[in-house]
Amino acid sequence: MSSRHHGSSSRDRAIGRSDLPDYYEILGVPINADAEMLRAAYHRLARQYHPDVAGDDGIARMKEINRAYSILSDPDKRRAYDTARAGILDFRPHTQQPAGAGSSPVGKATLHERGLLYTHGPLRPGPSLDTDLGSITALAFAADGSMLAIASLAPVAALWRPYTDAPDRIRQLPAPPLRDGHPDAIRRLRVTTDGMVAGWGYAQLAVWNASGTLCLAQPLGQPRLATPDTIDVQLAHDHAGCLIALPQGSQALLVPWDVGPRGTDILPLLPQDPARPARPLRCSERPPTERRYWAIRLRALATDAPILLTLSCARVIPDEPEIIILRHWDLAAQSWFKKRHPCVVRELEAGRCAEIGPPYAVSPDANLLACAATPDQVRVYNIAAGIFDQLPAGPLGAFAHLALAADGCTIAVAREGSNSAEGLVEVWSVADRVCRQQLIHPSRVGALTFAPDHRTLAVGLANGTVQLWLPA
Repeated sequence: MSSRHHGSSSRDRAIGRSDLPDYYEILGVPINADAEMLRAAYHRLARQYHPDVAGDDGIARMKEINRAYSILSDPDKRRAYDTARAGILDFRPHTQQPAGAGSSPVGKATLHERGLLYTHGPLRPGPSLDTDLGSITALAFAADGSMLAIASLAPVAALWRPYTDAPDRIRQLPAPPLRDGHPDAIRRLRVTTDGMVAGWGYAQLAVWNASGTLCLAQPLGQPRLATPDTIDVQLAHDHAGCLIALPQGSQALLVPWDVGPRGTDILPLLPQDPARPARPLRCSERPPTERRYWAIRLRALATDAPILLTLSCARVIPDEPEIIILRHWDLAAQSWFKKRHPCVVRELEAGRCAEIGPPYAVSPDANLLACAATPDQVRVYNIAAGIFDQLPAGPLGAFAHLALAADGCTIAVAREGSNSAEGLVEVWSVADRVCRQQLIHPSRVGALTFAPDHRTLAVGLANGTVQLWLPA
């Protein structure tokens, strides 16, 4: 699926376009910067201004950086931009290259339904949920697919029945304010089949029971240690196995920098006796005396087994680049004295840290991991098998999102697209490494997730709606 742009419009043809932003200045590169220099500048700025690092203050800046890189990294867009700024007329047609071009068999026919554009493929438009919550930030299905938890920047969460003839809201779940009185937007969600919901952002975790009553509002420790990706929650139907994975010691007032990012504490989410906090299970990545760089960027708990996945950026060899290390921890392992003592059961070196980054998506069993990879790729790791597939999905910015089907066969990629296609989602076949379908929404994508059936995709939009895509 491609489109063509025929030169500049009449209003742009006079002299130069002084109203155009200077994308070279935004990225801090010279006008003759090559692709490698652009990539290096983009990743340097992304590490500084990504919302997971800079918080809400980095959102506007990161949007500028993404826009600048999307223009300058595409040869045709860059040529059109340069000619517009210089006032040189160029009437040659410029092809707008879609993501994954050359490897995507997406059909040319574009279908239109209820304001949605989409190509032929495995999905068709389903119900649209008008949530009235504001910009959607997180989505999560219950294990049986009967309920969908939705969160927004408001911040507020809601529970919906998505598959009825007329999808309806079960209940609304307002997030509690922080100690300073300001609410914390919910960035991640978990929900059980009986309606228990957990949601967290940068500063606080909230849990609502099956009746919608708030039963836990827990601060997440020091912001420099806790981000939505470095925390995970596992909810059990009987509440006995409800666990939370946190940076090691993050509940203490003062945590040495060489401790927190190097380990994980596993705590019961709802302790039996709140007056007597349970002793955490500790998964230490490196001994505290080791001074080499080591930082955990992702923690994920498996839903059906006592397994923890950690993604760490580490300098294993002095004076060598940092590498990504993926580990599976067995949380049920025992020591010689029959005490629970988590241990590493699998370990995989997954490339250089500079090559791998967010967004992340993890399968329910914590064995498959999808993430962004340079240049302009998406990788899907099979940790047990020690292999990965790489998809030419195109450039991913700070506002990109990934959704990985539980069986690992399909991945949905939401990029920050052009002005005319901000709500672009591409559905890829992992095994074939080809894009099967493109879905275009009327608003920017804020979250997306697959249902447990592997085939239904939910897309949360900035206009407050959630679009369901059902099997064709």
